[in-house]
Amino acid sequence: MQVEVYSAEPQTDIVHAQATQGKDAGATWQPIPRRPASSGAVSGLASALAKLVGGGCIIRGRADLDVGGPLACAHVSTDSLVPLRVCFAANPHAFASACSAHVVQTRRVLHLPAITSTVLRLWSESQASAYLQQHQIRSLIVAPVPMRTEIRATLVLWREARSPRFKDADAQVLCTLAARLAPILLRARP
Repeated sequence: MQVEVYSAEPQTDIVHAQATQGKDAGATWQPIPRRPASSGAVSGLASALAKLVGGGCIIRGRADLDVGGPLACAHVSTDSLVPLRVCFAANPHAFASACSAHVVQTRRVLHLPAITSTVLRLWSESQASAYLQQHQIRSLIVAPVPMRTEIRATLVLWREARSPRFKDADAQVLCTLAARLAPILLRARP
């Protein structure tokens, strides 16, 4: 996957993305305008990101903050989405919780190009075990979403089974995209 992210209108927080390689080459995702984001808008954003990476996406606030809590989860596969929603409802911070905590602490993207569900279970809370037993995670990226002077949310993206692994360029693009989405997510209401 290679995606070109560009924004000519930083004061309006409009984010544009276009796939430049892969099965979605040439596809353009709609601009995201500067408006107060609702939880439905954030869910739509999670769905678009899941489609973009061809896997799963969780957009969530930090577990240690009362405000800016979990926002959305999505997956391109219906077979994966139903158990993901069950996991998310039980504990929105369960999946890859240690990875998100690491990203918040270091303020840097975490790119695990080759990972297994067995290993990821060690870095997740117990509520994610059922999902991780049923789905073979292949590659993971956790990107920080900087808001003002701190990291207040993380973007967790992964691919499963026979999907290609994330490359370093994918991690860089998704980190840039997470930073550009920060103003939108800051206005979101969980």
